[in-house]
Amino acid sequence: MAANFTISGFSPDLVSAQSGMRITGLFAGETLTEGQAVYLASDGTLKKAVSTQCAPANQAEFLGLVLHGAVAGEPCTVFGRGCRVKYSTGMTPGALLWVSATAGALYDAKVASADIPAAIALSATDIMIIRP
Repeated sequence: MAANFTISGFSPDLVSAQSGMRITGLFAGETLTEGQAVYLASDGTLKKAVSTQCAPANQAEFLGLVLHGAVAGEPCTVFGRGCRVKYSTGMTPGALLWVSATAGALYDAKVASADIPAAIALSATDIMIIRP
């Protein structure tokens, strides 16, 4: 049965963070919690990614996972493609994760047939962000 993953013990792998995509200098456009999937909105702020928010074919905009919680206007760091993070528990290595229809969450199945995976499970607890 498909389900959203619950963020548990979120933390980045510092080695992969050195070579992976890490973005600073952006600001929250709404309240965000650590590990949530985000996208860069047209107003230049970070907002929770949702699978059905944009075209083409409902493919979600996705920049990465926010490092720490923030309220609107606060600075944020985002970890993107190439970064390994401790994300959840009970994941199956090799399983793909997609942006969910629940704002900010990752899901263990496609929401729309054209969806592109956002991450892959490397272990029961760790994922590698593989998009954008």
